[in-house]
Amino acid sequence: MMKRALVIVFLMGCLLHCKEREYVSSEVRKPPCVSNFKDLRRTGDLVQKAPVLFIGGRFHFLKHIDSIAIDLRYAAPYLPCNLPMRYRKDTLLALVSGYHLTNDILDKANIIPLPFELTDIELRK
Repeated sequence: MMKRALVIVFLMGCLLHCKEREYVSSEVRKPPCVSNFKDLRRTGDLVQKAPVLFIGGRFHFLKHIDSIAIDLRYAAPYLPCNLPMRYRKDTLLALVSGYHLTNDILDKANIIPLPFELTDIELRK
């Protein structure tokens, strides 16, 4: 009986721990998020499955999934700090999830490309 109780407590702990963890694609490295910028922090909510166009390892957000027009709200190029090597190609269409990153310098200066932390990436079909 004591053995069952310990197993149940162990399994509950594992399940609770898994709920708290953020989903990260097995292809996306987490951590580290490698960037020339120091003291990066997330700026807000998780971006989920946003359509992007990769050009030289950087990407631009697109207006919608069936478009190749750049979304002018996010016109600056983004540089993912943890992009897997197989995605470092030109004119690659993908869906990305992740977080915009900033620091004290980026908050005050107009520097591009902007850092982005990927949590998931998949090729568009």
